[in-house]
Amino acid sequence: MDGDDFSGCFVRLVRHLFDSMDLKDQEIGTVVNILSNDSLVKYLSTVNVAVEQVAVGVKYAFAAIKKYEVGCYFEICGHGNLYFS
Repeated sequence: MDGDDFSGCFVRLVRHLFDSMDLKDQEIGTVVNILSNDSLVKYLSTVNVAVEQVAVGVKYAFAAIKKYEVGCYFEICGHGNLYFS
């Protein structure tokens, strides 16, 4: 598995948990870099998750996920973070 797979799994899990707790209005976003798989972006837009594309690098990803109530990013190598504001 790579970072795109982790990102898809974690964000889908968080969306499912929030929906089951009737927290459907919580904004969940994921940040992908320009090297990410386009299929991930298409998939995440079908599960009610905001997707933002940024330059490669943790500093860009972490700055972008702070915009969301719940944010997620994973680099292609698998390093990443879930962020709860």
